[in-house]
Amino acid sequence: SISINKRYFLFEYLKLKSFENKLFKKKITFLFSNEHEMGLVSPKSCYVIDNALELNECLLDHKKNNSVLFYGNLSSTVTRDAFDNFIKKIYPHIFEYLLEHNVKLEIVGIGDVSYYKKIIKDLPPAQIFPLVVAGRVDDVMSKIRESRCVILPIYSFSGTLTRIFECVSLKVPIVSTDKAIQGMGLDHFISSSDSPNEFADLLIRTLKYQKQSNNRAKECYCH
Repeated sequence: SISINKRYFLFEYLKLKSFENKLFKKKITFLFSNEHEMGLVSPKSCYVIDNALELNECLLDHKKNNSVLFYGNLSSTVTRDAFDNFIKKIYPHIFEYLLEHNVKLEIVGIGDVSYYKKIIKDLPPAQIFPLVVAGRVDDVMSKIRESRCVILPIYSFSGTLTRIFECVSLKVPIVSTDKAIQGMGLDHFISSSDSPNEFADLLIRTLKYQKQSNNRAKECYCH
């Protein structure tokens, strides 16, 4: 049977496609962030433009915390589904490494945190220690800067591009699903896999070889 979450995504997808089909028939010039997305719809008049963020503070050095960051709109179904998938399929492979090296995994963002606290509460006691539900913070960009890496175990584009560009602008290593960076041309700079086992392995390697990971993040920024 199809889960409620999957039905929700299906309905949202169908609504979006219906809206796009009507919109792309209009005599309007459309701007896309990458050629992959443009190729999926191919309106008559369209261009690809580079994404840009304010970088006034992004070149400063900041002290790193011994933490991995999961962040987004915590009330979003997409974010909840990503966290649920991460805890069930990826976290069992990494929590021992986090414990051994005293690495915290922080959950940050606006929205209701009760869903995340409930999932964590149901875990075996030994697995709970590394997980910290911080919720809303005054400055998300500072949290990103201070983290050793950011994880994006996301299988939907909702809000993903913004998060990737935020992390890239701050030269912070990213571990993501293949879906999250699809069509962005960043495959050589961002560690990614849709396989839970490989995702876990990439995250451990990112932390284990932090200097190399930071260098790749800098190369991604320059790219």
